[in-house]
Amino acid sequence: MREVLVLDVDGTLTPPRGRMADAMAHCLRRLSGMRPVFLVTGSDIAKLRQQVPREVLDCMRGQFVCSGNELWAGDKLVYSMSHSFPDAVIDFAHELLAASSYPIRTGCHVEERTGTLNLSVVGRNADLAQRRAYLQHDRQSGERLAIARAIEARFPDYEAHCGGQISVDVAARGWNKGRVVAEIRMHFFGDNLCEGGNDRPFARALASDGPQHRVHAVSDWRETLAILDAAYPQELVRGEVA
Repeated sequence: MREVLVLDVDGTLTPPRGRMADAMAHCLRRLSGMRPVFLVTGSDIAKLRQQVPREVLDCMRGQFVCSGNELWAGDKLVYSMSHSFPDAVIDFAHELLAASSYPIRTGCHVEERTGTLNLSVVGRNADLAQRRAYLQHDRQSGERLAIARAIEARFPDYEAHCGGQISVDVAARGWNKGRVVAEIRMHFFGDNLCEGGNDRPFARALASDGPQHRVHAVSDWRETLAILDAAYPQELVRGEVA
């Protein structure tokens, strides 16, 4: 059975919605020359390309975006599974966001992606400081998890998970990161493995698929880099990287 590496992006390889550090890019280029490496993210391909250098993406086996509903290899779209969300789901999402008491709204609160609906109270136009402020609010209030549970209670055919720092990802039931699991040995790295997190379905799918897989819960890209350096020292041989 062949081993591959599968890595989340926001909070795992990069700061949330931030650009990949040179040290991580160097690590992944080296590692991709030794074994298949895939990325899996809730973001679409355009946002992923803003975060990860093109030379890194080009040396990888592929990128699962939109929570696994699209697979890209270089410039080639390998597959795409679209979904048309009923007006009732979208309208209810708007109602939940409008009902929040959080005072800051930056725009782009409901975004349709391939197979997923991305929701954000503060809005995807939030800058870094606004994202951090909302994340702190969410940690204290549990607002995103409450939104996710409300959507699942109203629409049982759909599932919702917290993603990144400010979002809730909604998809038809079963259309989550767990769909990436195949008959290969995987090492998955993710920062949203807690209850309600959008990395959790993938981790559960790996656990149910068999003990050959490993799941690594990380807090940020620096922890991911440290684990990769320790696990594959002969393959990386990174040398001094500023």
